[in-house]
Amino acid sequence: ALNPQLALADSNYLDIAAAGFAKVLPQFLDVNHNGWPDLLLTLQKDGGVQVRAYLHSGHPLQPYSPGSFITWQMPQLNPGDVPCFFSEGDALAMLAGRVEGRLSKYHNSGTLTAPDWQLVADNYLDISDNYKARNMRVALADLDGDGRQDLLRYDDSGELKIHADYLGENRVVSPVLLDTVSLATYHSSLGKEVIPAIGHLTGRQLPDLVMGLRSGGLVMLRNHQNDRLSGEIAVRVAVYPNPLSSGDILQVVANQPVTASVLNLQGQVLLGGVDLHANEPAGIELHGWRPGLYLLVAQNETGQRQVLRFVVLD
Repeated sequence: ALNPQLALADSNYLDIAAAGFAKVLPQFLDVNHNGWPDLLLTLQKDGGVQVRAYLHSGHPLQPYSPGSFITWQMPQLNPGDVPCFFSEGDALAMLAGRVEGRLSKYHNSGTLTAPDWQLVADNYLDISDNYKARNMRVALADLDGDGRQDLLRYDDSGELKIHADYLGENRVVSPVLLDTVSLATYHSSLGKEVIPAIGHLTGRQLPDLVMGLRSGGLVMLRNHQNDRLSGEIAVRVAVYPNPLSSGDILQVVANQPVTASVLNLQGQVLLGGVDLHANEPAGIELHGWRPGLYLLVAQNETGQRQVLRFVVLD
């Protein structure tokens, strides 16, 4: 399934167009925990928002029927807000990306047929209203293969960010777009009101990312972590600036988690145990270092290493 071919099967699936809704946003999630993916449609009409939950019939050839759905009225959502539903234990929860820029979390203390959405946090993960970062959108998945859920976010500022292990450590990674030649990471605005979707698109272990653009296009971002997990890439490290003065900070970036050390030409370790995350630059202060040639040794957990030279000037 590395080269899927798609053909139009129904231009008005589930007869949604007849109801006069706008901005239909689909999401697949097993909301009743029976092993089948249910279809949630967030719909806007007459200044209000509702969600239709189409429960999977268990029949793979006809999973959903036009007249068989549960309607959730969503006064918690305003037009333009984008929800991301997810399971939290046996209950259903929702992250609402607001037009104003904040992220709100709700927990359903009711049932599927009669949900009761309770506000948990209106500025979840300290993501609050921001005029420069309006139209918050989020998606959830294990993006790095560590068994923990990560939260991916995008807003009108154009910055794509990942909250790694957002339920635990909540380490914010940004920027996350990678130039695989220079190992530099960068921001690249994809426009406003972009919708992210995470899924397995390349037949690899970890999911990739598709961004739905307001202009009508789709941008696919390949998950570079798949190459590292499969052992297909060797350790690569870059340092800059090089050469540099003794009062400068040496920036080091690696394409995978490594431990770095700095040695002189006699093999003496001057600095050791510098842990680097994949594709995240780290600074090494060289204040007071003598002019000369130095070696930076980076090694991953399997023993693969790379050695780089850098020069310290007067």
